[in-house]
Amino acid sequence: MFSSGASFTQASLLNLSRDIFVRKNPDGSILLMSSIESEDKFFRVTGVAAEIFEKIDGKTTVGNIIAAVKTNYDIKEEKIVADAEPFIEKLIKLSIISVA
Repeated sequence: MFSSGASFTQASLLNLSRDIFVRKNPDGSILLMSSIESEDKFFRVTGVAAEIFEKIDGKTTVGNIIAAVKTNYDIKEEKIVADAEPFIEKLIKLSIISVA
């Protein structure tokens, strides 16, 4: 499902960093803000990425997150995976989430 270079698998659980504050906006976008003063992290997540992010709870596998997104959109699973992998990798690299 994911490339061999991915730092997670479809069975992986993802956790939100304790240093990140999350605010959902009325338009469905999500604002992510770091609580660490030495870091300047502020991100806005929209669309399918926001839906993926909302499902990161430390209990739902990446594969189940992808399956849930697929039920809400008329998008092929391969396209969701192709978009989700770099998004999740970026969140991991920025220490916004971690692999459990």
